[in-house]
Amino acid sequence: MSAGPAKRVRASVAANSEADDPDSVRVRVRVRVRVRVRVRVRVRVRVRVRVRVRVR
Repeated sequence: MSAGPAKRVRASVAANSEADDPDSVRVRVRVRVRVRVRVRVRVRVRVRVRVRVRVR
């Protein structure tokens, strides 16, 4: 992860919504990313299972 984009996001968040807590916003973003990764993993597993069935 490069530090540049992260700083830009933090700056934009602080400027757009000073009332909201920047830390809470970061946590939300992290959770979203984790969910996306989990979905990708599930899709990969499904594809592998399908391939195995076809081979058999």
